[in-house]
Amino acid sequence: MLIGYLHWDPNRAMFDFNLPFLGRPILWYGFLFALGFFIAYWVLVYLLHRYFLYHSEVFHADIADWPQLVHKLKNRDQGKDLFKRLFAHCSADIQHQIKNYQEGAFPTKGLQQGIVRGFNALIKDEKWEGNLSEIPYVQRQLKWFQRSSSATSLQRLRHRFALEQMFKPYLKTLKQRARAVAEKLTLYVIVGTLVGARIGDVLFYQDWRLLFDDPSSFIRVWEGGLASHGGAVGILCALVFVDRSLRRSYPFFSLIKILDLVVIPTAFAAVCIRLGNFFNQEILGKPTEVPWAVIFGHPADGGAVVPRHPVQLYEAMAYALIFFVFFYLWNKKPFLRKEGKMSGLFLVLTFTARFFLEYYKEEQSVYLNNTALFTMGQILSIPFIGWGLWLIFHRKD
Repeated sequence: MLIGYLHWDPNRAMFDFNLPFLGRPILWYGFLFALGFFIAYWVLVYLLHRYFLYHSEVFHADIADWPQLVHKLKNRDQGKDLFKRLFAHCSADIQHQIKNYQEGAFPTKGLQQGIVRGFNALIKDEKWEGNLSEIPYVQRQLKWFQRSSSATSLQRLRHRFALEQMFKPYLKTLKQRARAVAEKLTLYVIVGTLVGARIGDVLFYQDWRLLFDDPSSFIRVWEGGLASHGGAVGILCALVFVDRSLRRSYPFFSLIKILDLVVIPTAFAAVCIRLGNFFNQEILGKPTEVPWAVIFGHPADGGAVVPRHPVQLYEAMAYALIFFVFFYLWNKKPFLRKEGKMSGLFLVLTFTARFFLEYYKEEQSVYLNNTALFTMGQILSIPFIGWGLWLIFHRKD
């Protein structure tokens, strides 16, 4: 019986013309790579914003314009309860500095610290009502937060929102804080992914001695040659670098907590990257006769044009399932918001799926062949699975 296998041989370029200055077309792989990280950025903003609801205190980095903020405090309306209570929480020296503040001057470090302490004391003030405008967005956040928090924490969040409305635009909102942190994290993660994935490919899959003949090939990432395990290590290294910077601004952060927040959008980016591999006809599956097999017209590795497992799509579907399940559970299961639990479970599921899907792939490493007991991808997955198990079962909160 003849089976009508899918014959897949698309143009790797989205358009037939080259971009100005670059002299290269936009490739499907590059487009999907960028799309994956673009959407992952907005997912990260959402997760960070929800996480910041549990850290409603004001930090120095939350102040967007110190001179204008102090000027507003100096010209306060004494009839407003907010200002009365805020100044009641400030020392006499801080009140004196605000009263004698000269417009245009930059506030001293001591004055800045005093104002931040006053804001946080006001947030904790149980006698303050913290009047809020009926903004639907704010009410939705309070309703979501109420389901898993105490009455005291809910009141403090209401106070934070009230301060944001009163001192807009001098005090960043929690959402603006989330966007600023997400921008920094996304930039570091993209760089870490590219550098780590390229180094990983050179070390574990290619004959690195060829770099001596053509050193510039290392930076030509558009020609392929990115290893996901190296990308994972690159992301971790990038988070180590950014961790110190973030903790200076927001001390409640930790490296593992940052990893917990990053793994979910990373799963979505991985979906798009595997779809890009499918367009590029790379990371090929083994020959098969299953009805859903795909015949790649021009395999990137020059392999035989025969029906193969579309293993790129298998991986994309696995990562998509992990993304949607984790995104749902993060909102519903407070246990997974404990430090290390989300990233541990992610590492175990992701690299276990990768381990078993390797059985359907052609070996990509020049150091191994299809007769080896394990593929290079399986060997590299084992340490990540072990680390994930440690995060789940042995790491203390």
